[in-house]
Amino acid sequence: MSDERASAEASAFQPPTSGSSSLSPRFAEEDQHTRLQSPCSYDYSVRSSHSSPTSDNYSASTKASPSELPSVKADDDSQSRTMLRSFNVNWLQSLVQYFSTVHSWFSIIRPDTFKVLIERHSDSNDQDWTNSLGSEEYALLIICIHLVTDTTALTRSEEDLFGPIYRGAKRAFASLTCLSTPTVELMQCGALISLFEFGNGRATFAYRTLGETVTMAHVASLQKCKYYTQRAALLPAEEESTSLWWGMFILDQYIHMDSAARDLPLLLDKPNDDDLLPTYSVLWDGSRYLPFNKMLPVSVDVSEHLGTFQRSAQAATLLHAAHLWNSALRSATKLPSVAEFAHIDRNIRSALEAMLSQCDGWEVFCDGFAMLMSSFFILYRPYLHYSRANPQEPLGSPTDEDMTQSFAATRFAVRFIHDLAINFNNHLDKHQEWLANLAPPATISCFLAADHIALFENMHEDSKAGFLEIQKSLETFSKRWRIGENMLLAMKKLDYMSE
Repeated sequence: MSDERASAEASAFQPPTSGSSSLSPRFAEEDQHTRLQSPCSYDYSVRSSHSSPTSDNYSASTKASPSELPSVKADDDSQSRTMLRSFNVNWLQSLVQYFSTVHSWFSIIRPDTFKVLIERHSDSNDQDWTNSLGSEEYALLIICIHLVTDTTALTRSEEDLFGPIYRGAKRAFASLTCLSTPTVELMQCGALISLFEFGNGRATFAYRTLGETVTMAHVASLQKCKYYTQRAALLPAEEESTSLWWGMFILDQYIHMDSAARDLPLLLDKPNDDDLLPTYSVLWDGSRYLPFNKMLPVSVDVSEHLGTFQRSAQAATLLHAAHLWNSALRSATKLPSVAEFAHIDRNIRSALEAMLSQCDGWEVFCDGFAMLMSSFFILYRPYLHYSRANPQEPLGSPTDEDMTQSFAATRFAVRFIHDLAINFNNHLDKHQEWLANLAPPATISCFLAADHIALFENMHEDSKAGFLEIQKSLETFSKRWRIGENMLLAMKKLDYMSE
């Protein structure tokens, strides 16, 4: 990466500095380690309708774009521009908020995309900046960014949360999906709308929206880049397309964590070992986030220091493997031994250990931790569930050895999440940015931990205390994502603490 480009990205939006909070004492090194035992060939060219409204266009040319489906120009009467002018919303502040929070774990938009727009207009109260928007997709992208950063609607009803801004964004997205050629910006809009829907408790809506977005990606032949050692720096459009693919893949795994979507088909196949991880990310240096741009393959050793979005990609790949295993189990005629997915277990533990050694606080890799812990629950739950109320499992009972190993793995995951809940609850007053930066999968992993505590009262020595700590965390998480309320309701149905 050139010095000029590095300097430009370093001056882009920085996530807030987080205090160096240590993990709970249970994460002392001794206890921690006791628990953890090609050329880039593009046969496609995805069109970007812009790079930024006032910068040079760095997009690739359209591949065989039908002339009857042009990019929709942001005319004065366009749906999205009308929304930008009509609502009393500080849209530019939402852009700043996105790059300060969500972007660290969902880096599907380049930081310099909106840099000029914000620098020129952030201090102005007028809406003249909307005249500089070059396309309808670009205007809609700003609205979608607002959806995933705004928390004011969470204090109101669900109807208000999914109110005029959300419905307007969905209408504009549907119209553009039908009437224009797929662009990177339009697919980014779809991914953000899907994230909003998932994070606020509508997993099946999120699945449908992501499905439409993935379909556009297939039509546009959007791909990841291949890794090879002599590869020069990616073009900005290539980098953005690669990050977008990974964003959709990660989101696919998020959605399938929700029980409402768990049995639905996965939308994207697992990446190959020689595929590039997302190149743009941020890296925690112990006191702040720094821009991090490095080309590494999926097969890179987990001990390599990685940015937050790259860690998310690694964790999502492992969660994908757990989802595939769970899906295959539904068509099995006999319960297989846990030894058959021992390699997945080892990879999860290795990734977890690498993440713990790279950061001094759970908030740095929040969604990564959530996906890894959920992977444990998905893999081992079938070996525990039969014993609660229905011992006559159609696949048969697990062996004592498999049962013991499954209990140990889920017990570890429960204790891990219990520790994170304690850390969050004890330090939130000094670190309000943690809540703003929270990734929605954390809510589901918390519920899964509570569910396993209820499954076995002796899950660990502090089971009841852990249940209450997790409940307290979810009460706070629901102030950021409405799905937290859903998980709280599900916890009450467990009837664990009713006495």
